[in-house]
Amino acid sequence: MAPFSWTVREGSIVGPVVMREYVYDVPDKEPVEGQELYLSNGSGPWRVIYLESAPNQPRSPYNILVVEQVY
Repeated sequence: MAPFSWTVREGSIVGPVVMREYVYDVPDKEPVEGQELYLSNGSGPWRVIYLESAPNQPRSPYNILVVEQVY
């Protein structure tokens, strides 16, 4: 299966967009809640607080990754 393309939002599912079309850089894996990561635009660290994905649609704009900044 192709890697997911995520719309990354800060704080909530309707929060500001941090990045569009983010692809997790670990082959055959996707981010999980509680994980800390840096985005490919150089921002971070971020903690994943929620994920929502469209079934069988890895390139959907409705694949949403909600993050919060790690201080």
